[in-house]
Amino acid sequence: MKADRKKVKQIMAQAHMTVEAVARAAGLPPQTTAAIICGMNVQPDTLARIAQALDVGLDEIAVGVVAVCKGNGRAGGGSSREPEPPKLPAGQVRVNTARFAQALARSGLTAAQLAKRAGVTPETVRSITRGAEAKKAETVDKLADTLGVAAGDLIKREGKA
Repeated sequence: MKADRKKVKQIMAQAHMTVEAVARAAGLPPQTTAAIICGMNVQPDTLARIAQALDVGLDEIAVGVVAVCKGNGRAGGGSSREPEPPKLPAGQVRVNTARFAQALARSGLTAAQLAKRAGVTPETVRSITRGAEAKKAETVDKLADTLGVAAGDLIKREGKA
């Protein structure tokens, strides 16, 4: 996941924040924060910390998080329906990785701490922050409880990001 340089710099200017101030508020080293703001690939939970420091949503500063393209890409439109996502095995749900990253950042926990408290493997949490969407509903319930959010807040709705 990457930050949209122009948007981040605009938000920082409006908030009268320097890179150092954002880094301090996000709990990150200034050099790392500067690299992220300039478009370095980063884990969603880290970018969510920067979004929180700027008092904006992750979707406002991340590249490609909310971009949903409808139609077939040809002139004249074609179908406005989005393709159906692949069917999930029974008992699994799609996790909204951006909302998960925001909840994790707000909790103040590391991925390892969350995993331990929720009783799941650290790889399970890391895989969600890397973009793995399909997880057991039971696992999402445990993570949501530990994060102090409703499981429904972490589940991707049909046709929505």
